[in-house]
Amino acid sequence: MTVHRYDRTGLVMDDLRAVAGLAIFGSPLVFLTPVPWIAVALGLGAAVFVLFAIRCAIRHLTVVEVSGDGLRIASLTATRLDWSAIDRVALKHYSPRRKSGQGWMQLTLSDGAKKIVIESGLDGFHDILRHVATIIRRNGLDADVATRANFKAMNISLPATDGTGMAEDGETTERDGKPA
Repeated sequence: MTVHRYDRTGLVMDDLRAVAGLAIFGSPLVFLTPVPWIAVALGLGAAVFVLFAIRCAIRHLTVVEVSGDGLRIASLTATRLDWSAIDRVALKHYSPRRKSGQGWMQLTLSDGAKKIVIESGLDGFHDILRHVATIIRRNGLDADVATRANFKAMNISLPATDGTGMAEDGETTERDGKPA
């Protein structure tokens, strides 16, 4: 079993961003008496940074455990998915600017009833992706075009399908007993 946490350096930087945002938007509300419409705008801005700070605190607590049987994520609550039960995998890339080469990835795993979402700031994210690629092959899952492209961008190959549920190697990719 391997244990993964979010990168401390990235979390500290996010904490500093949350504090800076709260200072910028909250200070005028505390030390000045702005006109009502400006107070509402500042309050909304401060609320966004409060939510961001809560998200940061949850990520500080988050622990992801990967074992031969499944994946478990624990933060405020715990969720576990068995590898054999996973029926949907999505890997999305988010970028703050078009064609900037920056951004982050988000891996979503689901068994129909439960869902786990992991972001690329997690220590060992690439190792988890390699393991998920194995699960995609083993479970015969068909990933969408964006997921395939994102795995490829991470130098991880997935079995190709021709749209009929057949992989290039002749292996059937089925979901719920039907071709994907």
